[in-house]
Amino acid sequence: MSAARLVRPTRAERRIRPVRAAAVGLLALAALAGCAAPAPQPTAEPTAAPPEPATASPVPSATPTETVVEVSALGDMLPHQTILDGARTADGWDFTPYLADIAPVLDSSGLVTCNLEAPVAGDALGVRAYPAFNAPSAFARDLAASGCDAFSTANNHALDAGVEGLERTADVLDALPVVWHGTARSAEEQRMPAITEVDGVRIALVSATALTNVAGPATSLSMLSDRPLIEQLMATAEAEADVVVVAAHWGVEYAPTVSPAQREAAEWLSSLGADVIIGTHPHVLEPVEWVESDAGRTLVWYSLGNALSSQIDVPRVFSAIGRFDIARTADGAIEIREPRAIPIYMHFDWSVADRRAGVLETRSNPHLYLLEDAAEPLTRSAWETTVDEQRAAIAAALGPEVTLVDR
Repeated sequence: MSAARLVRPTRAERRIRPVRAAAVGLLALAALAGCAAPAPQPTAEPTAAPPEPATASPVPSATPTETVVEVSALGDMLPHQTILDGARTADGWDFTPYLADIAPVLDSSGLVTCNLEAPVAGDALGVRAYPAFNAPSAFARDLAASGCDAFSTANNHALDAGVEGLERTADVLDALPVVWHGTARSAEEQRMPAITEVDGVRIALVSATALTNVAGPATSLSMLSDRPLIEQLMATAEAEADVVVVAAHWGVEYAPTVSPAQREAAEWLSSLGADVIIGTHPHVLEPVEWVESDAGRTLVWYSLGNALSSQIDVPRVFSAIGRFDIARTADGAIEIREPRAIPIYMHFDWSVADRRAGVLETRSNPHLYLLEDAAEPLTRSAWETTVDEQRAAIAAALGPEVTLVDR
């Protein structure tokens, strides 16, 4: 029996993709020998010689082709009170408007990963915001509808609603067309990486956190400090997938620099075969680097910052969608290519005066924008900055290994 979590379809697999087929030669036709009826002429026409049997054309072998899967990654999805308030409807919840400008950009990617930084156990356990989150199940539903195909659930808020909330969250995610990893309802489930397949490329997701706000059973949450567990997960992922993506919740909150613990963990994960590491938790962007190990080369996004949240102040409201390509070359080798980033801006209407006075209740109209489209919204914000200033700041935060693109 496979030790990997059941493969689930992603949004990319639900799209129709071209199918390559080998050319097939024509089959030989048997010659037919027929007797012509005598013509009513005095002299019969000479009969034609039977045709030579046709020779079958050789069947050419299919030419190996390169497969490229584009992956996008978003940082923290946090259902703060302003986010919850704006999503209430007469008959429930709708979070999709927040991501309406981002969703079309995500749709081009074969796989989109998101950090689900809250239980989604719903009304049964009481919907609430920071400091101990519990979102409605619609939060995960609408993130999936907006483009998230793969959720990391290992983070410091995973047990905010207790073990019951963690288990209810797993049930919610199981009912969606997504893969997820990082929390578990049993020891057996904890030992299974999540695996999905996009355009024939099998991608494993292993998620782990360096910290938790609430203690729970060791089998409920994958901790980076549990080295035997992580080593087993990575070995299984390596054996059963073409590419291993690790979601690591680590680092120091609000720190734009990489901590020694992050760097040590990245080197260790690289040595275990991680192809890509996607970091979260600091709520701000941190540099992107390539880490070399005996197992190969690993692309490390140390922190993607926030995506959906209502945390205040610059730079927490500015971040990026991380993007890279997984290429399977014609000879079957796997390469990680072209790390790039799309700057984004988490907006809410708020005056400079209210920010200076610390009046949080007047924040309204939260919305996640592509930074290139944020010039007008910034005039309604409290940040006193410009698109060009923040684009330069994002480029500096991520470093020279990443190319900024608008969408």
